[in-house]
Amino acid sequence: MIRPPRPEHPPLEWIDNEVRCDEIGTIGKGNGYPLIGIMEGASIINVGSVSEILADLAGLDSDTRGTFTLGNAETFKENLSKELGVIITDDELRSCKSLDNIAQVVSRKLEVDDSGHSIIDVFTQIGSIAKTELHHSIHPRWFSEWHEFDSAGNWLTKPDWLDYFEMFERIREELGVDLGFTTKSFERMPRTVGETVRRVWEQRNANVGT
Repeated sequence: MIRPPRPEHPPLEWIDNEVRCDEIGTIGKGNGYPLIGIMEGASIINVGSVSEILADLAGLDSDTRGTFTLGNAETFKENLSKELGVIITDDELRSCKSLDNIAQVVSRKLEVDDSGHSIIDVFTQIGSIAKTELHHSIHPRWFSEWHEFDSAGNWLTKPDWLDYFEMFERIREELGVDLGFTTKSFERMPRTVGETVRRVWEQRNANVGT
């Protein structure tokens, strides 16, 4: 289970000062979900998480997403297709005035599995596991390399090989995907957070019906 249980149709507290894309979907705050999201059936897609990932794909600091200008649209679209499996058109990009606007478009294009979860849910879950198993101070981003977190904390609390092993064990237990990482096979460890997310997402979908 990727998300904690919630009501099938959680009540929304509307936010009037947030950007709205009426033709795309309604932006609101779900009960127990503090970031803005888009209702998609019984699921809430976290626009804040999508925006942060898009900032990485565009080579931007997520703090600048409100004044987003895209310098290299082709590279951004290639990254979007490769990393999230989403195709976005030039017209769609031109119609968006901020990264959060683009996140709304992308959120409606994300593939979801039979339980209503998307690759964004996998990213959120893996990030949560990493913060628990490696160090609470880390902030995993899409292109973060796992070795970047080796210096988190102090000499007593910084992550070691056993913490990484336990992290991948929890990924296996909670997400149902064995990435083949063991205490004797560090070479099998995905290099980045995004690569880990993609492999888990792809294997989960490949295992459906088998």
